[in-house]
Amino acid sequence: MLNFKLTLVFYLFFYISSFAQNSIDNQYRFNCEPAFYQLINNQLHELSVNLNGKIGWKPILSTFQLRMTALGYNNGDGFLYSFDSLSHELIRIYKSGALQSLGIPVHETNGDKLKVQLVFGEIFNSVFVAYSPLDKLLYWIDITTNTYTTSPSLPDTEMVNLSYSHTDNLFWSVAENSTLYSISPQSKNVLREMPVRGLPSGKFNATGNLWISKDNRFFASRKNGVYLYELNRETEVPYNFKSVLIPTDGDATSCSGAFPPALIEGNLLEFYTDIYKGASMLKWTGVHELNNELFHVEESPDNLNWKTISVKPSAGNNLNQNPYGAQFSMKGEEAKYFRLRKTDNLNAESYSRTVGVNLSENIHLLLSPQLGIKNKGLLLFLSGFRDQNLFIKMKDVSGEVHYRKSQKIQSDEISLSCNTVDLHPGFYFMEIISEDSVLYEWFYIMK
Repeated sequence: MLNFKLTLVFYLFFYISSFAQNSIDNQYRFNCEPAFYQLINNQLHELSVNLNGKIGWKPILSTFQLRMTALGYNNGDGFLYSFDSLSHELIRIYKSGALQSLGIPVHETNGDKLKVQLVFGEIFNSVFVAYSPLDKLLYWIDITTNTYTTSPSLPDTEMVNLSYSHTDNLFWSVAENSTLYSISPQSKNVLREMPVRGLPSGKFNATGNLWISKDNRFFASRKNGVYLYELNRETEVPYNFKSVLIPTDGDATSCSGAFPPALIEGNLLEFYTDIYKGASMLKWTGVHELNNELFHVEESPDNLNWKTISVKPSAGNNLNQNPYGAQFSMKGEEAKYFRLRKTDNLNAESYSRTVGVNLSENIHLLLSPQLGIKNKGLLLFLSGFRDQNLFIKMKDVSGEVHYRKSQKIQSDEISLSCNTVDLHPGFYFMEIISEDSVLYEWFYIMK
């Protein structure tokens, strides 16, 4: 009986300790909900979708003090890794933004320290594979031992990105010559080549970064990262997104355990809405359309109760990029929500993400679900806070307060007398303190 009690106490202690450890770890590890990460001006961003369904890069950490090169997400421990461009130290990145140096990698045979700059890479089984343009070699750094080996890079072309497919168990790269290459992690050899039609070649217009999603869809950027496309490997022709992104200058990585937020469902590339002369213009792009029959456009005043307001037939079985659209008049100033319900010839249904619209036509950029810009001033959307006294503060990343206001909320939208033209370029937080909660919204002022 005593042994049973001791055993029970041990298992309870082990369970509680494990639960506590996991809770602590979750505060420091990246949760893998965002699928695509990107370094832009030495600051970590994630690909995000705003209320209107438009995609864009959202900063999630302050600018790093170290100049970081190469970026990789490690499925094994949930951390991001990079390299200090000056010291060549391997750096672990925590969710809080803290950086931990793991030292300079050394060659596993002769002990030579890493002396070259690694500009981009990807991680597989805790091995960070990164490219050096100086000697045109791939460096295979074991994160657990901080040792490395090297192998030849792509033949007769410059490597400009690298990503890993957990479905194919291969590394992939869209090279400067608009060719898709695969690399075996076992033999370290290039296995195959596939031309990508419809992309510019040459260093100036070279393809930017490459991401691979959980469902093994390939996405890449080109022309300094402002254009995003999906690589349709069946036809070797890209699917192009309508949204134009901000220019990028750093490496990127994929979280293989998540679907990219820019996607809404397996047969859609994007789904967004614009306001034009008092009408809501819904637009979506169908791709990989197999067995599709109908798109049902559904509307809701509260994002809870839905009704079908239009039905659009699918273009049928094809691998093309098919544009669809629908236009609806809107009355009043209330916000509305829309989603797509897709049915196929097997009577199966699937839903898109929800997009929302508001008739404030002067709002040309929605920065987060609750923050917008109107005539270069800030707008705040505060549904559910009517008749409450709010205290609002705006801070930069150093904690300096640039704006503060205390106000009783009489509507769902308030204007803040803060001219964004007067703000220096950078990352800002809006702290919204209500009677029973504290909210944080972000925005980024570009040059």
